[in-house]
Parts: sequence; structure tokens; C-alpha cells
Amino acid sequence: MPQQADYPRRGYAWTVVAILIATAVLSYTDRQVLSLLVDPIRTDLGISDTEISLLLGTAFAVVYGIAGLPLGYLADRTSRRNLIFCGVLVWSVGTLACGLAQSFGQLFAARLVVGLGEAVLSPAAISLISDYFPPSRRGMAVGCFLSGIAMGIGAAILIGGGVLHFVQLGALAHTPLATLAPWRLVLLVIGAPGLLWALAILAIREPVRRTSEAPVAAATDANGWRATGWARVIPIYIVVAIARLDVSTLRRAGWLFDMGDTNEPWHHFYKYFGT
Repeated sequence: MPQQADYPRRGYAWTVVAILIATAVLSYTDRQVLSLLVDPIRTDLGISDTEISLLLGTAFAVVYGIAGLPLGYLADRTSRRNLIFCGVLVWSVGTLACGLAQSFGQLFAARLVVGLGEAVLSPAAISLISDYFPPSRRGMAVGCFLSGIAMGIGAAILIGGGVLHFVQLGALAHTPLATLAPWRLVLLVIGAPGLLWALAILAIREPVRRTSEAPVAAATDANGWRATGWARVIPIYIVVAIARLDVSTLRRAGWLFDMGDTNEPWHHFYKYFGT
């Protein structure tokens, strides 16, 4: 069984977790920002409510769910650092492509690309963390990363709303991008930093895979499930499922602002939480 001293230094290991959490926040921002731009996109591209629902849900979720399996398989066999690096580049390019799309078909294809890139993050990141921390500290590290995923949902709205407000104030009015519609500028401004953030992923060292840990006694409950198998995996899936609460659900419930009601992106924030 590998000794605790065989693992990377604790400070560096937690730095890696911080980088992965920041990557998760970036991922959710790119994923959710389209929900803030529904009305201008519908008006500009002339697409229906059904097509909007396909963009927000199906286009992303289907490829995300399907690609997660083969990408998880690759995470077990190839460099996880390089997989995450490629994933960040792919979803960032997909977000930029969303901002340049001229039709529903192009926007749908770009959302597929975003889903493909983001599908790599969770399996590769959790695998990385498990090799950076000994079993005695691994649960806390994975828990922090999963909490970062949940925080990423809220941060995505704040970041996306902030960028939208920034654009509406005319901050890019004297740039070559000034001729583009505001919703396109938001997607371009959100997508571009990912190309630079990918370089931070390269700072992560691929750790040695831990394959020689002593087996744990296979405790079995009344249903015959082994404690070392599904009983350990299911709680992780529950946390991820809760974290995947789609912002569009909140938007339909009236908890988030509607671009059709006002040009001020913080309108409903003040309505519900303001003084």
C-alpha cells in the first residue's frame, strides 16, 4: 500500500484542486450563459421556443451524457491532464462558435461541441484527485471539487450577468467587435478566456496512478451490495445530480431575470433580494 509520503506534497495537491474548481466554474459559465440570452437570440435568429429548448437542453445534454462514458474510459488509460486541457480548448471554441452562429443549425452544432468538451472534466478531474491524495484525505478533496461544481452554477449566473451588463454599458463600443449584437459579444467574451485558462491546466503534473492499494474487506449489506462498489459510488452521483439542477428550470420558475422584461440584467435580483 502506498505510504502517504509517496503522494505529491499537500500544498501542491490542493493547488491542483483549486485549479480544477476554477475550471469547473469556467465550464458552468460557458454552459449556462446561453440561458441569459434567450430573448435576443430568439429575436435575432428568428428561432422558435422549441428550438430554444433544444439548444438549452438536448444539444448539450445528449452529447454530454453519451461522451462521458468513452471519455471516462480514456481517463483510466491516458493522461488526465491532457484530456482536461483538450476539453477546455474544445468547449471554449464551441462557445466562441455559438457567438458567431448565423442560424439555428450552426448554434445547435456549436452547443454539441460545448457538451463534448465539458464531458471530459468530471471523470478526469476526480481520477486526478484520487491519485493526488491518500485515502485518508481523498474524500475531502473530492468533496471540495464537487462543491466547486455546485458553486459554478451560481457563479455562472453572476459572471454571465456581469459580462452582459459590461457589454450593455458599451464597454466594447470602440473596438472592432462593436458591430456585433450584444448577445454575440457576451458569448465571445465568455469563451475567449478558456483558451488562456487551458495553459493553466498544463501546469498540473500527471501523478502516478495508484494501483497497489490494499484491498478493503468487501462488506455486504442486506441487499447484497458491496461497500467497496456501488455503495461508494452512488453518493457521488447523487451530489452531481443535485449540482446539475439546470438554471433554465429556475428561469422558468421566475427566480431569474428575463431579458424580455428589461434591459437591466440585475432586475429580478433586486426584485427578489434587493433592499
